[in-house]
Amino acid sequence: MKVLQSLFSSRKFVATLLGLTGAVAAELGLPEEHASEVARIIVAAVGVYVGGTALEDAAMKRSPTVRLSDKIPEPPEQHP
Repeated sequence: MKVLQSLFSSRKFVATLLGLTGAVAAELGLPEEHASEVARIIVAAVGVYVGGTALEDAAMKRSPTVRLSDKIPEPPEQHP
């Protein structure tokens, strides 16, 4: 049960599932000349979303946590 809960709480999994569902629906419900093009667009969009989300997740794991309360040090003043 926890595995299913974690799957359906994953944005990547839900996007992939929706893309697959959309691709199948496009193949079954559209005229032949449009179905393959629509399916390719959906699959490409979901692929880009999943890849972007994976890159975002990896970057968040690598970077230190920054809080709004953290102060950024001022650069030293340069005198002419």
